[in-house]
Amino acid sequence: MLGTDSGFAVTPYGEWHARELEHYVKYLGFSPAEALKCATVNNGEFVRENGQVGSLKVGKLADILVINGDPLADIAVLQDRTRICEIIQGGETVQLDINANARRLRTEFSYDMWSDVYTQERISEIGMVGGQAQRAAE
Repeated sequence: MLGTDSGFAVTPYGEWHARELEHYVKYLGFSPAEALKCATVNNGEFVRENGQVGSLKVGKLADILVINGDPLADIAVLQDRTRICEIIQGGETVQLDINANARRLRTEFSYDMWSDVYTQERISEIGMVGGQAQRAAE
């Protein structure tokens, strides 16, 4: 599943999902199609409507995001809000006004706070392996 940590102060809805998809591909070895399946079909099995969401099939409920780009070629295109062409929710197009001049407030730090990816290489780089940094400081 993807996005399971969303909906509270440090991970607001919509703030992390597209980036999490990229992490699945870049760091966990998923293909873009597998990562998208985690966010759609797999999540649909565990959320509202008892599996009636998450895939485009006759008789199921569907929300559709139309993107200018191919997330199967580059999953990161989903992080560019200017590429959103249309959102269809419950059969109706959602009117979306994207403010190209919008900037984060200084108090909106959650995205920056979670921007570092702690791979084994990164942990070694910052000296956190097995408490080595702490022992070195002592």
